[in-house]
Amino acid sequence: MQGLRRVEESLAFHPRLTFISFGCNDAMRVTMSDADFIALKVRKNDLDMRLMKLRLGQLLLAVNDKCLTSQRESLTPRVSLPEYKLNLREIVRIGCQNAVTVVLLTRPFTGQSPSPTWWKYFAPEYNAATMEVGREMDVPTVDIFAEFAGRAQDFIDEAHLTEAGHRRLAEVVYKEIRPSVVRWESSRKVVAKKGDRPD
Repeated sequence: MQGLRRVEESLAFHPRLTFISFGCNDAMRVTMSDADFIALKVRKNDLDMRLMKLRLGQLLLAVNDKCLTSQRESLTPRVSLPEYKLNLREIVRIGCQNAVTVVLLTRPFTGQSPSPTWWKYFAPEYNAATMEVGREMDVPTVDIFAEFAGRAQDFIDEAHLTEAGHRRLAEVVYKEIRPSVVRWESSRKVVAKKGDRPD
């Protein structure tokens, strides 16, 4: 949801190309999904507003919220897999509608999941969904996870790349988008030649 909003906001800059790489945080298990959190009503009544100005009031409101959500002990994904796919499809649709080339990237990470509730346990499903949507929507899709499989030396931690890792990532992505870059350069030259001609 947040990624979709960010893409919509970026249209003001008239991008021609955008790289979409989500999945780690979306797969994280939490007590309340992003969709449910967004749907929460913002406190508006006078008593709540006055309580929020006081430390004791903030504590009382926090306790109240905890009591109201105490039954919500089961964990849920921040963004469910079906919603994740819908968001990717919408991003691709927005890209097509605005002449923006969308390139989907899977998320790289290293090592095994330490727990069946940890994001890495679910991340492969989100990477598979990214590849699926890429095929379905016929957009460039780069399996970054596969490119970095078995390359622990390229990671600072389980999900973030070193400088050398980022350089490798840039090379892998450039190989994928190079045909598009060549087309853009050719079209710019044509436009420049037309611009040189007197009216």
